[in-house]
Amino acid sequence: MTNKIIIQGEQGAYSHLAAAKIFKNPTMICCKTFEDAFAKTKSTKNSKLLIPI
Repeated sequence: MTNKIIIQGEQGAYSHLAAAKIFKNPTMICCKTFEDAFAKTKSTKNSKLLIPI
């Protein structure tokens, strides 16, 4: 199963760097806003959301 990791931000952003360290060979899906990231997670099977708090 592919790790589909949804993040808010672009490649190189903190969320992207954190996901790359946490998950093995993740498929990153970048979203511009937090709202977009939550919506994308809800509509994407087998996905995980990684956002900074």
